[in-house]
Amino acid sequence: METAMETPMKTAIKTLGNIRQFATVTGLVATALITGCSHNAAPKELRGTDFVADDAPTSIGKYNQAQAAAGAREDAMLYDQNFHGGELNSLGQGKLNLIVKGTTTGDPVYVYLNMPHDQVAARQSAVTAYLKSTGVPEDRIIVAEGPNPNLHTPTAYHLGDIYKQEGTSYSGAAAPDNTASGAAMGAGGSGASH
Repeated sequence: METAMETPMKTAIKTLGNIRQFATVTGLVATALITGCSHNAAPKELRGTDFVADDAPTSIGKYNQAQAAAGAREDAMLYDQNFHGGELNSLGQGKLNLIVKGTTTGDPVYVYLNMPHDQVAARQSAVTAYLKSTGVPEDRIIVAEGPNPNLHTPTAYHLGDIYKQEGTSYSGAAAPDNTASGAAMGAGGSGASH
């Protein structure tokens, strides 16, 4: 028969054994959490410690490139800042690359040189030579002088030029046309007087 003292002692030893087992299991779990799982266990795209290389394609990068190419094709204009003298600079080359990328295969590649007339001839040949070097056939290259006539902007951008301002609001009356074509139409009598 057990004495009154032996029962609490057995209970304490049993409890101590349970505590040791709990501590061992807790220690193993804590060690696993601290050291982490093997990097080979998770697929590479799920690990948070890896960084994508700068030159690796990403879905966001592909989307951005598609949007940039579509915008460059829509605009299709080169300006003075795209050239160094008569030669294309890296900015101009990048814009031409985007224009080509945004143009449907087989369609002509349109480029408009929006700059002073005396600089167009030398720069036109530089554009043609660059496009040919990137693989665009010469019969698909169309380089024109002046702004892109097919480029349109919403009217909201130009409303300030159309209406007269009286104080802080617009009267709705047409503003005078001070452009060369407006002056010629007003002088010739065929245009409306302002």
